[in-house]
Amino acid sequence: MPRDITVDPAAAPISQEVLVDWLMRNPVDPRDDDAMTAAGAMLHRFGTNPDAVAQAAKSLLMDDDGRQDGRNRYGGQVLILHPGGPGWFLRAAIWPAADDLVVRASGTAPFFYGVAHDHNFSFLTTGHHGPGYWSDYWEHDGAGAAGLPGEAVALVPRGRDRLTPGRTMMYRAHRDVHRQLPPDSLSVSINIMFTDPLLPWRDQYRFDPEGGVITGLLGTSATETLVSIVAHIGGPDGQELATDFARTHPSARLRASAWLALADATPKLDLALELLDRGAGDPAAQVSRQCRAALEIMIRSGADRRG
Repeated sequence: MPRDITVDPAAAPISQEVLVDWLMRNPVDPRDDDAMTAAGAMLHRFGTNPDAVAQAAKSLLMDDDGRQDGRNRYGGQVLILHPGGPGWFLRAAIWPAADDLVVRASGTAPFFYGVAHDHNFSFLTTGHHGPGYWSDYWEHDGAGAAGLPGEAVALVPRGRDRLTPGRTMMYRAHRDVHRQLPPDSLSVSINIMFTDPLLPWRDQYRFDPEGGVITGLLGTSATETLVSIVAHIGGPDGQELATDFARTHPSARLRASAWLALADATPKLDLALELLDRGAGDPAAQVSRQCRAALEIMIRSGADRRG
């Protein structure tokens, strides 16, 4: 499960400006446990500042010129506190209780409650307000997974716990899995999120922990959408470009997406089977397994490819 970071409970609270200045002067490699621990200690001190999130929310309500919506890809649950620097940004997340009006009106889906998932990035989190959301925890090693729905994966149960006020934790990319559940009353957490240019090509999975399987991928990149478009409606040049991506792109996920898009786009069954067979020969398991599974489905269904 995520690692608890030992903090000094007597450490004085700090402002956002102090935290941001520290992060700017001390670049954090999320693969370095010592660096993450130091950043977590600073995040804890910021989280104990009672005005940390409330002041930012009030300022945005009074002065917002659209910047929050423009830089926030997470929706209304998340408040971007600072856009950060190279490789990181600072945010707060709001976790309503199950009987809060917003949950009764919209359901739990907008808050991602009840969905077991991992992360394709590491991050730090601290409980800022309220009793804290609950999580069921597991650990897994995502290396070698193809990401196919129904694919078996070894998940090690780590129990249920919650992010209580002042508790600071480090989530490890591709290892820590959790299923978040509503807190007993509205709660707020603060996160330092770590990113890099390769993030769109790193897989994030949704799981059925009780069944021990992957149920799907979370999110796709814009490039995958573009490849699908050119394969279907880009003409000969578009199909040539998609084929080049399928054969040579460094991302296994994009190569798989390109082969599948090309097979879907062709009206000829024999050509579609040939394309998937080529993809099934890729040395990466993620590509070969996805193409082989699609190939088997297409053979079994005897799909009519006339278009």
